[in-house]
Amino acid sequence: MYALYQTDFFTHREQNSAYYKNFLSRWEGINSPYLKSFRAQIRIGDYEEYSYQWLILLLGMLLGLAFSNWGHLIPKAQNRVKLLSVQELKIYKSLQLGKFNKEISEEHSIGINTVKSHVSSILAKLKLKSRRDLFTEK
Repeated sequence: MYALYQTDFFTHREQNSAYYKNFLSRWEGINSPYLKSFRAQIRIGDYEEYSYQWLILLLGMLLGLAFSNWGHLIPKAQNRVKLLSVQELKIYKSLQLGKFNKEISEEHSIGINTVKSHVSSILAKLKLKSRRDLFTEK
């Protein structure tokens, strides 16, 4: 037993698993310090192997669940358009046509600063960074 204890048995555990199981079954009633240590190391190795597999499986399931619901958690820009006021909706449609602030101001009979304010509010509500993103939204 001492010779087995002194060797690097743990690295060859997979190759000699049948031998180690047979060895432990024969010495089941014996509680020497070497056998206790040997049993503990074999059990720890088995537990670590299975705990990593369960951990990886659990993480995979959690990630799959998170990504499957991702679309429900973040509303698309098309759904956010419903958040716009009536005036913002009119200006949003003009922006989609590629009109400039001055053109929008004249079309809707509002000041240019009001148009800028509405454009800023529209981009914030739609969570867009610039007017250019209006044409690439999904």
